[in-house]
Amino acid sequence: MNPCPKNRKRIAWLAIDALEAAEAQELREHLENCAACRQYWQEIVNVTAGLSKVESGLAVQPSAAFHARLARRLKAEPALPYWKQAALDLRAVLASWRVAWSTLGVGALVVVVWLTTVRSPTIHAPQQPEHLSAIREFSQQQLPPTLAAYQKVANRSLDEFDSLLTHQASRVLPRAPIFSASSFENGADNGFW
Repeated sequence: MNPCPKNRKRIAWLAIDALEAAEAQELREHLENCAACRQYWQEIVNVTAGLSKVESGLAVQPSAAFHARLARRLKAEPALPYWKQAALDLRAVLASWRVAWSTLGVGALVVVVWLTTVRSPTIHAPQQPEHLSAIREFSQQQLPPTLAAYQKVANRSLDEFDSLLTHQASRVLPRAPIFSASSFENGADNGFW
């Protein structure tokens, strides 16, 4: 069972007696009513009790003479100039291949970005308005006036699609015969059958 999310940290603090008295009393009242929080509190208490029983593994105590020698060596060691210390730190960091490759990659990226932004400006020929290019492409590719062809243009740009439809609507189409149901009634007479 999981304890109430808002009480997890407070329960851990209660287990090590780190809560103020009023907050600890409020949490203890909650523990009486909530089985999940009570179980979590018991687990934390068991862990902290077990940890407090473990003794430190450091049985060796350094002597006063050791401290004195260490202090003398630290005082006797000359301080390096800032730039030398920075160079040594940089060399230690670059010794790691991961850092070296990352640094090389970032450096290459910076150079590429710089080269692309610093290039001399090139003069571009004026571009055609989008609606004219869509109309020319439609006529050059000999796309039939089908739903798929119109959908292709519409997927690219709704402005191009609008221009294309306007252009198609303004075209003058050749006159075509108009057939009606009555013209097919006497199909044999008209030469169709």
